[in-house]
Amino acid sequence: MDENSVEMLHHYALSNLIGSSETGEVHKAWDTAMERVVALRVIPEKLSNNKNFRSQLLPVLRSLSHISHKNICVVFGASRVDHKMIVISEFIPGKPLSEIISKKTIGVNPFLDLAIQITEGLSHAHLNRIMHGNLRPSNIFITNENIVKLMDFGLSLHSIDNDSSDLEMKLRKAAYQSPEHISIDDITPSCDLFSLGAIFWELLSGKRLFNGDSVRAVEDAVLKFKPDYKQLKAEYELPGDIILLLQKLLAKNLSDRFQNSNELLVTLKAMRSFEIESRTMEFLQVKPDTPRKYLMLSILAALMIIFWLVITTVQK
Repeated sequence: MDENSVEMLHHYALSNLIGSSETGEVHKAWDTAMERVVALRVIPEKLSNNKNFRSQLLPVLRSLSHISHKNICVVFGASRVDHKMIVISEFIPGKPLSEIISKKTIGVNPFLDLAIQITEGLSHAHLNRIMHGNLRPSNIFITNENIVKLMDFGLSLHSIDNDSSDLEMKLRKAAYQSPEHISIDDITPSCDLFSLGAIFWELLSGKRLFNGDSVRAVEDAVLKFKPDYKQLKAEYELPGDIILLLQKLLAKNLSDRFQNSNELLVTLKAMRSFEIESRTMEFLQVKPDTPRKYLMLSILAALMIIFWLVITTVQK
């Protein structure tokens, strides 16, 4: 690459712009020192000089640099260049989940496959005491090989983004906050799980759950709006266990929500196993054409529901 013909930032040769948000522009770049393609986020000078922002971001980046998981974007490092912070991470060919949602809704089985990958990455982060705090479809990336990558850990701006002039960006951010995140600054695993509930709803319906024409209106919806689960089930022909999953993720009361991401992961895997068994029976043309067969299938379904309730309440 001819360094004289491209814009250079330190030893990074900037290529095309691949994204932007309230935390800066993200460029595809060539690392001339390590000779590799990277994604480089240039954080605006005002944020870069904000002590609160740096104090929340840098510890997360340091923690991320010590872990490795297939569903978490690799962070190579961060530095300061021309009074701005830059964050260097792996470049991932693919597209954000927001683009997938905008095109069409997905079925139950593709949903479970994506949900499990998302939760596996989040569970590994939580295990290492790393919270995301800003989960939304735009920072969940799907590679060209259909591998989920969680991105942008530590970039939550709950307490310092009031000066942002981009209303739509602020509304998108508010739509995935948990009720407790609206009133306090600390991010907990439960905050991330509520965000997943809002994302999962959107994956299954193609519609954002919490809406409003102002940040306050969206936050009021998060705090008070009761989702219509019956309509969701009927309109998209969703099985009952999916509805139970959403209800538990989106519970306003912390005690009614999943207690940790591993509990959610176990539940999702149990649901996928049940779906695989159901598809196998359908493929083999096993039909409940007699009262006895119908009874056996009903008992199996009841046992799966009981198992689901047990594993989601045993740690309470």
